[in-house]
Amino acid sequence: MSQAPADVDRTPALGLDPRALASFRMALGVVVSFDALSRLSDAYAMYTDAGVLPRAAALHHFGFLLEPGFSVHMGSGGLTWAVFLLLLQALGGLALAAGWRTRTWAVVLYVLLAGVQLRNLFVGGGYDAMLRLSVLWAALAPVSRVWSVDAVHQPPDQPDAQATDLGSLGLFAQVVIVYLAAGYAKLEQPAWRSGEALELILQDEFHVRALGHWLGQFPTFCAAITHITGWGEVLWPLVFLIPVRRGPVRTATLAALAALTLGFLAALRVDFFPVIAVIGLVALLPAWAFDRLGWHADRFAPVALASRLPAGGAPGPLGPRIAQIVAVPLLVFTLVWNLGVARDSEYSGGPGISDLGQALFLQQAWKMFARPASRTGWVAVRGRTFAGNEVDLLALGGPSPRDLPVSSLVPAGGTAPERRYRNMRWMVMIKRIAYGHHAAASEFSRYHCREWNRDREGDARLATLEILFYNRPIPDPENRGHEREVVWEHGCFR
Repeated sequence: MSQAPADVDRTPALGLDPRALASFRMALGVVVSFDALSRLSDAYAMYTDAGVLPRAAALHHFGFLLEPGFSVHMGSGGLTWAVFLLLLQALGGLALAAGWRTRTWAVVLYVLLAGVQLRNLFVGGGYDAMLRLSVLWAALAPVSRVWSVDAVHQPPDQPDAQATDLGSLGLFAQVVIVYLAAGYAKLEQPAWRSGEALELILQDEFHVRALGHWLGQFPTFCAAITHITGWGEVLWPLVFLIPVRRGPVRTATLAALAALTLGFLAALRVDFFPVIAVIGLVALLPAWAFDRLGWHADRFAPVALASRLPAGGAPGPLGPRIAQIVAVPLLVFTLVWNLGVARDSEYSGGPGISDLGQALFLQQAWKMFARPASRTGWVAVRGRTFAGNEVDLLALGGPSPRDLPVSSLVPAGGTAPERRYRNMRWMVMIKRIAYGHHAAASEFSRYHCREWNRDREGDARLATLEILFYNRPIPDPENRGHEREVVWEHGCFR
């Protein structure tokens, strides 16, 4: 096949480039596998009946969501089942990245992601929703048309043709809506309109990194980034209306937006939401960008096993025509739901919308840092044994230490210790507890009691614990420091 010159702009007004969809698929598959592997170390604590949220407790606290929904992870409370499903997710992510039986694996991965996220809603966030919905649209869009094992076995008739199907339109709309909704939510807040938001966010001890501390010393710079972020997230989709030099303009706009998004990851602990958001932007890259790079649709070096794998590009359970049909109600739901959330932050949909959202776990709200925290600080979990000894139950930043000596109890002066949470999921749960989530505090405390006392007897057993939040206001112009607040008290044998 002859290729168009690299300097020719072949970017159409509508449609997604198949190479962009393939790049999106490959990156998404890698992140899905990483997500599964990152959960393995917490499989016992997060997803079993012996962990922080047994299935009975999950149904008690979140029955409104779990009863009409689905979670394959609720099928068993044992560690073996949880590990098996996570390993299956990791395997499926690799299959998605390779583009092998792509639609089938995308559907399976959506079920697995929804299942693990519903299994423990104490630790969920925007990253989980974005990852889940990206996989859903990957099941409906032609993401394996090129650069995939499926394409090796069944090459398309027109590999360069732009994707204009409803699945691609839904993916496009989802990516745009994430940024539009986030920008709109920000501009509703006075701190974003005044330019103070980023400076306030960089004072949040739960999230700020060393680079964020440093950047917080430059209020003028922070104000500029605040305005650029809020208005940029709202206005950038207008670039798709520009009729001239579509390729260069769209590429430059997407690159700038990606750099801004990843900048938050460098300054703040926000899990991998910026990464998955940028992967969504990759799907919108125009033909011009790939032509300039010389990455052509008909050139694919398959993995070593590609020719030995059975053909996987057949229609499968979600063939192209069925995908078009399914995409319609999902696209309508996405538009209606986000408009509802924009009007009312407590929006839960009408009868039809609500039922569809709960049945397929489609709910979404994109308000990342729209309302800067008014308090911040650090958490300590102080336990006391029957012998009267105090133990620091957050010394490892997450699961209860079983054989760890007291090493970082709260200093007498209330000075914050060098606290590092085990990972973002533990931090999310602990932060919710600090801000008054009583259900999370109760289950978290019961878990610590069970873990500590499992292999201990007599006076060595844990008798009580209290969760302390050493907090200060944001901003804190008087530099009053941290005040001690007891947010939860628990008796292990009451």
